[in-house]
Amino acid sequence: MIKNIKNNLKFFLPLTILVLMFIFQTLNTICNQYSKEESLKVSQNRLFLAIKLSDVLHETQKERGMAVGFVSSKGKKFKDQLKSQQLVTDKAIKRFYSSLTDNDKIDKLVEKILQLKKLRLDVQKLSISNEQALSRYTTINSKILNLIVKITKTTNIKNLSQNIVAYVDFLYFKENAGIERALGTNIILSKVITKKTINKFHTLLVKQNIYKDLFLNYANEDFIKYYKKNFTGASLVTVDKMRETILSGDDVAISKLNVKIWFHNITQKINKLKIIDTKLTKNIIVNMNKKLEEIKNKVLIFSIIGILSIIIYILIVFIILKFAKENDMHKKLISKYIIISTTDTRGIITDASDAFVEISGYTREELIGKPHSIVRHPDMDKEVFSNLWSTIKSGKTWRGEIVNLAKDGSPYWVRATIDPIFGNNGKIISYMAVRQDITDKIKIDTLNKTLEDKVQSEVAKNREKEKAMIQQSKLAQMGEMIAMIAHQWRQPLSTVSASAND
Repeated sequence: MIKNIKNNLKFFLPLTILVLMFIFQTLNTICNQYSKEESLKVSQNRLFLAIKLSDVLHETQKERGMAVGFVSSKGKKFKDQLKSQQLVTDKAIKRFYSSLTDNDKIDKLVEKILQLKKLRLDVQKLSISNEQALSRYTTINSKILNLIVKITKTTNIKNLSQNIVAYVDFLYFKENAGIERALGTNIILSKVITKKTINKFHTLLVKQNIYKDLFLNYANEDFIKYYKKNFTGASLVTVDKMRETILSGDDVAISKLNVKIWFHNITQKINKLKIIDTKLTKNIIVNMNKKLEEIKNKVLIFSIIGILSIIIYILIVFIILKFAKENDMHKKLISKYIIISTTDTRGIITDASDAFVEISGYTREELIGKPHSIVRHPDMDKEVFSNLWSTIKSGKTWRGEIVNLAKDGSPYWVRATIDPIFGNNGKIISYMAVRQDITDKIKIDTLNKTLEDKVQSEVAKNREKEKAMIQQSKLAQMGEMIAMIAHQWRQPLSTVSASAND
């Protein structure tokens, strides 16, 4: 009987464990799905808040452009439009507050951000410069953007997270377009245009394009088509042409630009972005509703196939671990086989790959913190390095072949590509160099050149020998001919000689 109990235990114990695991997983899945459902509901409510706050952002963007134009023109332009826009902005803020429920934290945070009264008063009195007006409005908008990001970061569901990331990138794209409107207005109305201002305008366009590309990377295919179809028109063409004039830095050409045409067309462009913004938020809400319905169905499905979720989970963990391992391996391979180094703006090494460590003969500790000239070969032409530094300091990429000196004193050749790395302010913060070891190629080329010289020398010698042989052959043939002539003359001469003797 004891034996039977043991046998039954051997059978029932694993089965009981599997059943308990199934029940636990099923309950856990239901709880997770319910948690996701609640999270989505919270996200949905917060997204509505973000949409209202996005409307506030859109209006403060317009107010910023008009305020900068008003200050730049010393109150001569945008006076009436600015007053009307301030009323529209205030209405958008009221609509946002009316959408709040019991979220006192957000309420207080928004009150802290939207300190427009003093700023508007300073603008009206012209007691601040146009750059200060642009900066203070931009600070307010940046805080609003950060709050929108904070509000929308509530879901970890992949598709919705991707849509929200696309939405946030789009808002930053639109915000930079708003700054472009204000800064462009300021430039057109300015009597003195500095290179710094033009560079700032150029950097702004670069940032705008970066956020646009990020948005397009995360947005789904249907929405990308919608964006490309609707974000067109004469206003965009006009803005691009006026952009080119501003970027040229030509004071005369810029002074001929009409600020009203600029402001009107870029506002049309931003209004198109607002339409796309509205479409994007509606799309996210629709996807959220679909996801809520899916989650409710999944609760039933996972109640039946809970045990499969364990297997899927294990597979996912395995894939993630495998991917992490492969990713780590790829990084190690890159470091092992690609000669990479990073320096600060003074040329001090801040990082070095394993391949660089190996070819230079120094340890990583010996390299980091030292100037890159630690591997410079004394025979390398100084003009090459002078050209290198002038190129990368100007923000361009330098390419060329360099001979370096390893720690043991042996030379090695590399084909280098050096790129400047820019910070958020558009200034160069470091340099990255990627190199290819071409020492063997240089040796082979040198050997081939030597062999080629030897071959050419031997060919020249052989040609001289061939000429001598040809000359000897000609002399031999001439000797034979003379001998034949002598033989032919010998017989009649013998006859004549005999006759003379007689």
